[in-house]
Amino acid sequence: MFRINDLEVVVPQREHARLAGLIAAQWGNERFAPPALDAASFIAGVTLHDWHFGDLDTLPLDTLEEILAGSDRRAQWIEVTRRASDSIGAGGDAECVAKHHVRRLLDGVDTEPAREIRRPLDDSIAALINESTHSAEDFRWADRLTRVCDLAAFDVFRDETRERRVGVPVRRGSFDEIELTVTNELARAIRFDPWPLSVGRLTAPILAFARAGYPDLVSPRVLMITIEPVRR
Repeated sequence: MFRINDLEVVVPQREHARLAGLIAAQWGNERFAPPALDAASFIAGVTLHDWHFGDLDTLPLDTLEEILAGSDRRAQWIEVTRRASDSIGAGGDAECVAKHHVRRLLDGVDTEPAREIRRPLDDSIAALINESTHSAEDFRWADRLTRVCDLAAFDVFRDETRERRVGVPVRRGSFDEIELTVTNELARAIRFDPWPLSVGRLTAPILAFARAGYPDLVSPRVLMITIEPVRR
């Protein structure tokens, strides 16, 4: 979950993942190629990349850097992540996209519990690639785009305006990059420069809940997130 103190709301991890999927659904234009995967599989995989957190999660991911660096919540994060090595049941390529994301995050955690998760996850990814018509390189390329969608949909729910510069591959079959600037205005807007999507602008309704009483008492709120080019 993300705690947005200024608005006194919580955004569940599932809503963050859905926002990432909405961005993935529009990825690609004359400058930025979409992944080689089937579009529906890519979109589903990005949308499911955090499926293992459940519906009304309580781990405060607005402190993810602290968690990964070794705070007292890291063990909790690892236990939640352990579920990601299980079958999602979403279908081969979509599941492979989602599991690539989880595997990438685990690269940053050098502990025995994390290594225990990586082993079955590696086996599962290898089996899914073996069953797919797409190559391991196709999935690695798609994972670079998953990362951008995830970061954009992650930072917008944190308690200050953030700007990231992320290298993004632009041509299928090549890892040549363009530096993409992603600017987030808390719970209001995601802005890209240059613009990587197929439509000129998106508005995404996101379900949040009042912090008071969550998750036992759910009092819904709707946040309207605008996804647009950087204003000149």
